[in-house]
Amino acid sequence: MTPSLATLIRTDPPTSLGELIAREAAAVQAASSIRCANPECETGEKVAFGDGRGRPKLYCCESCRRSADHTRSRLQQDLTELDDLAASLEGSARERRTVEGLIARRRWLLRSYRE
Repeated sequence: MTPSLATLIRTDPPTSLGELIAREAAAVQAASSIRCANPECETGEKVAFGDGRGRPKLYCCESCRRSADHTRSRLQQDLTELDDLAASLEGSARERRTVEGLIARRRWLLRSYRE
């Protein structure tokens, strides 16, 4: 079984950057690509890390990025409105639990969308 990078570093700490790079090459390799960061992406394309400079891509295309930004913004607005109204409106315990469930669902969905 190939050890993790953390295990290799703990058992034999590198004394130079060259040794650190060698340890990383000997360790279990991290993924070089990820699925598109838009949870609603229909293509299922993988996005590669790339060897170039700059920030790596998170989305397979510009429309996926825009769609994810729009959905995240809408969920955040819904959450703000629900929180404000839940605090100011009266209702039965059953209705309050239902609204708390609506709030919890939106918080859960927001965790899928990157900032």
